[in-house]
Amino acid sequence: MIINNIRLENFRSHKNTEIDFNQGISLILGENGAGKSSILEAISYTLFKDTNSKIDDLIRKPQDDNDVIDKMLVTIEFRHNGINYQIKRGKRKSSSIAELRYEENNKFVLKCKGDRNVTKDIENILEMDSKSFLNAIYIRQGEITDLIEKTASERKEFITKLLNIDALEKAWDEIKKIISIYEEQKNINEGKLSRYDEITKYREELALNIKENQAQIAKNKNQKEILGKKLEELEIQVKEIEDTKNKYEKLNNNLTEKTNSITQLNRIKDNYEQDLENIIESEKEIQKLEKEIKPLPQLKELKDLKQDIVSYEKDLEQIRQNITKIKENQQTIQNTQEDYNKYHQLEEEKETITNQLEELRNKDNENTTITSKIESKEEEKARLTNEIGNTSNYAYSLFNERSTDPEEIQEKTRNEKTKTDNSIDIIDRSITKNKEQLSSFQTSLRNTRKSLEELEKTEDKCPICQSDIPHEKHMELSQKYNDDIVSYELRIEELEEANKNQEEKLLELKEYEKQLDKINIPLLKDQYENFKKIDKEIKELKTQIPFIEKIKNELTIKNRELEETKSQINSLKEDYEKHQFALNLVNKLPSLDEETRKQEEIESQHKNLINKSRQIMTMVHAGDDLNRRIQYLEKQENMCNQLRGKVQDKDNKIKQKEEITKQINNENYNLNNIKQELSDLSFSQEKYDLINNKYRSCDENIKEYTQIIIQESTSLTKDQEQEKKYSEELEELDKIKKEQEYLTDYIKLLNEIRDTYSKDGVQRDLRSAVRPQIEKNTMDIFAEFGFNYSEINLDEDYNMTVKTKNEILDLNMLSGGEKIVMALALRLGIAKVISQNKTELLILDEPTIHLDAERRSDLIEIIRSINIVPQMLVVTHDDEMEALSNNIIKISKIDGISNCEIN
Repeated sequence: MIINNIRLENFRSHKNTEIDFNQGISLILGENGAGKSSILEAISYTLFKDTNSKIDDLIRKPQDDNDVIDKMLVTIEFRHNGINYQIKRGKRKSSSIAELRYEENNKFVLKCKGDRNVTKDIENILEMDSKSFLNAIYIRQGEITDLIEKTASERKEFITKLLNIDALEKAWDEIKKIISIYEEQKNINEGKLSRYDEITKYREELALNIKENQAQIAKNKNQKEILGKKLEELEIQVKEIEDTKNKYEKLNNNLTEKTNSITQLNRIKDNYEQDLENIIESEKEIQKLEKEIKPLPQLKELKDLKQDIVSYEKDLEQIRQNITKIKENQQTIQNTQEDYNKYHQLEEEKETITNQLEELRNKDNENTTITSKIESKEEEKARLTNEIGNTSNYAYSLFNERSTDPEEIQEKTRNEKTKTDNSIDIIDRSITKNKEQLSSFQTSLRNTRKSLEELEKTEDKCPICQSDIPHEKHMELSQKYNDDIVSYELRIEELEEANKNQEEKLLELKEYEKQLDKINIPLLKDQYENFKKIDKEIKELKTQIPFIEKIKNELTIKNRELEETKSQINSLKEDYEKHQFALNLVNKLPSLDEETRKQEEIESQHKNLINKSRQIMTMVHAGDDLNRRIQYLEKQENMCNQLRGKVQDKDNKIKQKEEITKQINNENYNLNNIKQELSDLSFSQEKYDLINNKYRSCDENIKEYTQIIIQESTSLTKDQEQEKKYSEELEELDKIKKEQEYLTDYIKLLNEIRDTYSKDGVQRDLRSAVRPQIEKNTMDIFAEFGFNYSEINLDEDYNMTVKTKNEILDLNMLSGGEKIVMALALRLGIAKVISQNKTELLILDEPTIHLDAERRSDLIEIIRSINIVPQMLVVTHDDEMEALSNNIIKISKIDGISNCEIN
């Protein structure tokens, strides 16, 4: 696959980062923590949802309350097998996002949605699972160093993990756990089968008991059936005599009811007769009361007239008081009118002065703000003066030249840095050249020593072609090898000493360069400009000080005017409040003319009521206590009305008495008939008791047999249920016996499979199967760099050797540059095996980490020269890597947000 574009929204420290990738090498450059690795993590997360963190930890943290984050989203557009794809993966507050689209007619069309579906389709498109794909394209930090520095066993384990063969080791461990589970189940089954013979014996004993119980139950049921037939005959006799008894008891009950009814009716008749006698007495009393209550209506009217007269007198008194109040308050209003008007005028003046004071206070507050600004600016000016002085002193300590001018300090710093960089570059080139010579001499020294050893093992033979040579030539060759060894050792010692001195000088220059880097010229310029700006602002603010004093004087004068106005208002306040109170009261009271007219009307009505009451008193005698007289007559009137109600019921009482008399005659007739029926009915209590006793005795015997049968049936059911349980348990145990046979065979099979998955089984076979392909791929890549080796070999334990025309060399015999090439070629060869030679993309994460300067330089040159994949992404913080590519993506972090700059 080729990645065309990636966009990160609120992913880790990236707020909104978009990067277009080209084919060839793209360099992602930035300091540690800037957000470089987040881009790689975003790729694995988006393609496979593969991350070592919780999803919520991937979401960028808000910087403040205004920084609202409603979603996290990564979008990647890539091309694979000629088709463009777009994949989105992320998270909203309450849901996840996962969408895969493919390009059709210049538009992206939805292929699938959902995390699982998207991941499954990506694996199908790439024809690899997530682990294999990432192992094929992603070379992690330190992997190149590990391949050359690890022991053979560690290298073997590392390559096994890359090839996913270690999954078989995990399967080997997991099968052991599964075997333990089945063996534990087998032990549990053995415990259950231990009760098989005991349960079989219990079931046979129960079968015998069940047979005996069934015979006894049949015998008891037969006896119960005989008693049942006898009970049916007795039941007929009981029913006949029960019917006779019911008729006898019913007639007796009717006789009692009729007797009681007649007694009750006679009592009611006596009551009616007494009520009629009382009604005659009430008629006489009514005539007497009607004469006594005759004057009651006139007395009531007289009472109402007296109450109205009292009410009118109260109204007249209230009106007279209102007229007096109105006149008094009108006079008060007239007397205080002048002071009232003056009070209002002063209040308006007070409001005007208050508004003026408010304006002056606002201006005074503004002046206070100006004063505060001057103080704040003075503090800032002093701080900048101190910081500029510190930078100037630091520069003086380096250059021994005093200056506060940023331009002068910048120029001096630039010159020093250029001079230092040139010195460092010269020394670096010298060290590199010495190391190349050193590596060459070391190789020559090793080869010469090896040739000398081979020569010493032979007698008068050439160590290279094995042809015969004279003894003198043999000795001459031996002397030459020894002389060469001494020469190489001396030269190596000289070069190592020279490099040591050069490296010490280099450290000194780099330390001086670090001290130069501490001079922050842009910051110094900003500080100097701010100093001049603040100084100007202070002078401008101080020009406003005379106006501040003027405002304060005006504020004092207006305060004095306000106090004088308040004093005058207080002196008029009493008359103002009197005027206001009188005015409010007059407004609430009716008008004087209206009250006078009402007074005349009420006095006229009052006079009429007095005349009318006098007329009534001439017709009836009211007495001294009119109310008591009226109450007495009302009581007598109520009594008269009650008596009238009783008298009205006289005809109804006579009619009811006649009806009761007829009922009494009918009841006496029915009573005589019942007595005759009782006489005709023959019933014997002794015969009734005898038949019922026989019936109860027979019924109790049947119940006893029923209870016995129930108990025996219950016992039988329990035995049958227990026998069933034993049978079911034996069936289960038979199944367990069969299961034990299966478990034994299955455990045996699992052990055989586990042996197959072991390190000496299929794991070794897989390593052996892929090793030739890794060797071939590695050799093909290694050959591109022009090294004169004919073959690369990996043995079964992943010891690595290379073959020349004349000798076989292990890794320790190679130069530093050759080791780096070998490690990179081996890692790329493994990637080709994993991807089945379909690798189009390669990602290198901090490839120079843990490498010294020489190896770092070699690796950069190698990466720049290889052309085995169409697209390579290199993530690094090493500025030296900029030489790799013109497509440089610089990542930096400002205020916690990662920013992207593409060169």
